[in-house]
Amino acid sequence: MKKVLSFVLMAVIYMQVHATLDQQNVFDSFNAKSRVLKSIDAVTDKLLPTEAECLAVEDIIGEIPSILKQFYLNCGNHVLHGYEMGFVYKGADSSLVKLHEIAKEDDWSIPLTYFPFCRDQDSMYCLDKKNGKVVIFDRFEKQIDEDPKYQWDSFLSWLNSTLG
Repeated sequence: MKKVLSFVLMAVIYMQVHATLDQQNVFDSFNAKSRVLKSIDAVTDKLLPTEAECLAVEDIIGEIPSILKQFYLNCGNHVLHGYEMGFVYKGADSSLVKLHEIAKEDDWSIPLTYFPFCRDQDSMYCLDKKNGKVVIFDRFEKQIDEDPKYQWDSFLSWLNSTLG
């Protein structure tokens, strides 16, 4: 069974490997180190989703961007710095499916070019399907927050920022 990781542990592991390793090696190192450590803070309560669970979710919401799918398959479902990423499990019961249902509601109306993966009250973190950047979509403004401090060049840079 996968060990439960602490937020602090995730930040340390990620920062150690981010500068020199590609995404798969980051995920591999993250998991290898996590298996030998005991729980400090509850970060995840789900096992790694299976490929079949990812496919079941994709049948409902469409293709999960590659970087996110690899994160789920290699690192599992996580609560990062208090923000719950949409979890991948049990098809229609997946919180990622529910997040996408909310994103389509009139009071959100997130454009289809964005893939929401994490909610923070009245904002959603979204991956831009065209360029791989992570942005924040504001529910009330009904647009992407244009402030550069709320935009990241990639999922990995968002992850690093979130863990830091």
